[in-house]
Amino acid sequence: MTEFKPIIFSGETLRKFWDGPSNRFARYYTYLQKGFGIVNEAKNYILILFGTYWTIKTMSWWIDLGYSDNMLAVGLIIVALVGLGFLILIGRWDLFKLSKSREFAMVQHGSVTQFGIYNMTVKNLEIQEEQSKLLQEILKKIK
Repeated sequence: MTEFKPIIFSGETLRKFWDGPSNRFARYYTYLQKGFGIVNEAKNYILILFGTYWTIKTMSWWIDLGYSDNMLAVGLIIVALVGLGFLILIGRWDLFKLSKSREFAMVQHGSVTQFGIYNMTVKNLEIQEEQSKLLQEILKKIK
């Protein structure tokens, strides 16, 4: 039976999962997904506020100034690109900061049994390690 080995972040792990263009792409894709998830959770509030403001404040203003639809399209493309960068930043912030606090709060206060389950898992691992040592001693005596 093999001993339990802790997972460590070595140079090999960094090269395998962090360095390189494909891993960089995977990281930014993960940030983007997290950003979309966060915004998706609040999309109705954002759409109601933005839609109401845009409708009330800018419809007559846009018409009175006489700007073309092409200028509006270019502006929307610029806003979309800036928004994409913002979503990536939000996703990264969520992944590296918010998710850990959220997970801690859920484990400690989310339910009655979650904190107990973690403690039981740790105790179970300790028992298994003790059993492994005893079995190794028995096997040595048998040999």
